[in-house]
Amino acid sequence: MSRYTLSLLLLLSGLSAAQDPKPSTARIVVQPSSLELQVGDTATLKAQVLGAEGEVLDEEIFFFSRGRRSVTVDSEGNVEALAPGTFTIVARTRRRGATAEGQESRVSLGERLTAEVTVTVLPPPLVELAIVAPAGRLYAGTEVDFQVRGTDDRGVSRVVTGLSLASSAPSVATFTPFGQLALHSPGLFTATATGRAPCSNSGSTSVLAF
Repeated sequence: MSRYTLSLLLLLSGLSAAQDPKPSTARIVVQPSSLELQVGDTATLKAQVLGAEGEVLDEEIFFFSRGRRSVTVDSEGNVEALAPGTFTIVARTRRRGATAEGQESRVSLGERLTAEVTVTVLPPPLVELAIVAPAGRLYAGTEVDFQVRGTDDRGVSRVVTGLSLASSAPSVATFTPFGQLALHSPGLFTATATGRAPCSNSGSTSVLAF
């Protein structure tokens, strides 16, 4: 075989490998690969083990949640969102020995495959906002904490952040970038809090500064 022919064969072999990338080991594939749910929502995950050639392998998969108080999942992949946040559900194969026929599993003995699914649970949409007026007298030249509570569509109340806060009299009071109320001079002003999507309601209260 000539040197030219040998070089051409090596080149073609390299091109074939580059054009047909395949995983070298078995892997778990989960559908969907991520979830975005509201509190109270449910969903179902499906998982299977694929071999290096993309063939489906007969492997048992189980699920578990790394945030069981916030997201639950059963052995069939049924998911329920309980609390807002970002959490991880894990799909994993069981360790297997020999099969009934005495043959090894298609996944190496003792090997456990793992795949992770990110679950984002959104807080329930707010339907009402209420400003909690600072207690006691407010004095010019001071800053005080300012709190807004929201009620969601399930009737649950919680402290809400990330709102648009405004004062009707900036010479009397304004809001700091951290959401505190900065008092500048004596006077009466109205504080208004407006929620962003999914809550477009607003709440306001009048406060006298001394």
